[in-house]
Amino acid sequence: MKTKQFNLAEAKAKLSPLVDQAARGESVVIAKAGLPTAKLGPLEAATKKIRFGVLTGTLSKRTLRKA
Repeated sequence: MKTKQFNLAEAKAKLSPLVDQAARGESVVIAKAGLPTAKLGPLEAATKKIRFGVLTGTLSKRTLRKA
């Protein structure tokens, strides 16, 4: 997929559709005076790993009664 380039004025006028393109996974380069200045693209989804058993053996009934 080819990255599209827009000048700043055009990007300002079409910001909402450009954000929609980024949400679909496309990248857009925004240029100022013909020089690429910024890149608009999708965010990487944060993956949260679940770790089971992390507190195993650290809590006891005695510990909970003191709290």
